[in-house]
Amino acid sequence: MVFVRLAALLVAFLGASVAHAGPRDFSLIGLGRPQSNELSDPSVARYRALATELAFVVGPRVLAGADSLGAAGFELAFALNYTGISGSADYWQGSPSAPVFESAVSGGTTPGGFWSPTLQVRKGLPFSTDLALSMAYLGSSSMVALGLDAKVGLFEAYLPRYVPDVALRAAVGHLVGASELTQTTLEFDVLASYTIIWKAAVRLTPSLGIGRMLVRTSSGVLDATPAEVVDPADQTFAPGGSLYRFPTLGFGDNHITRLFLGCHAVYGFGFAGYFLDLGFVPSGIGAASTHVSHTLKVGLNI
Repeated sequence: MVFVRLAALLVAFLGASVAHAGPRDFSLIGLGRPQSNELSDPSVARYRALATELAFVVGPRVLAGADSLGAAGFELAFALNYTGISGSADYWQGSPSAPVFESAVSGGTTPGGFWSPTLQVRKGLPFSTDLALSMAYLGSSSMVALGLDAKVGLFEAYLPRYVPDVALRAAVGHLVGASELTQTTLEFDVLASYTIIWKAAVRLTPSLGIGRMLVRTSSGVLDATPAEVVDPADQTFAPGGSLYRFPTLGFGDNHITRLFLGCHAVYGFGFAGYFLDLGFVPSGIGAASTHVSHTLKVGLNI
């Protein structure tokens, strides 16, 4: 019941968060009007690169090791995440007459990343299983990333000493509040961690993992009036105007390999931790090859 009430609280907060646009909201018009639905089309290539980097920003973060909470366990956590983007790339810059970010429209600069305060509730279930619900607000924007993940322990506690815990994790994320696109992520990971007891009071758990994120992105209707792309190879506009969409990018079109490193410490009912998330993008997608995300986490473990 507590888990359900907290989930309702996340949804209520979501409604309040997406009401106002901010400098980190963005428009896709500056990417240019695609002349075809092929991934080789210059405008579609820019759209694909932006969508891939955005997915790494909004995908549910790994905020725990392979160890489980136990059937009666419950965790409430707050995390502060910073994820960098390739702000100088053309797919984040847009065109001079149609910058991607709202901050650039008003004469500001393109941001180098997103701060994402995140609230997560995690509940332990039988058979070394944890279920977590998270909500991350993309700072200075109207966008919110919702996440649901399940973790199942393969080896835990009953194995000989010095053998790490190992778990499988599956997660789904969904971006809400982006006016011109809809994005969903799927992720499958393998995690390992080892708990060290220090002075019989502090549990210190370093962890690592590797996984693959798949991304589906669909475009809303874009109104380029009174501008229309003349040359698909660049982002130059001329009079004309049009309504159009970018093609839908399926789970097979975008993927990111992720490497996780982290450590958290538990003392009594409180805990704190740091997690590093590295994302590796295939060269054919056109986005930067490596991305980095840092997360600090604090909370209560009951």
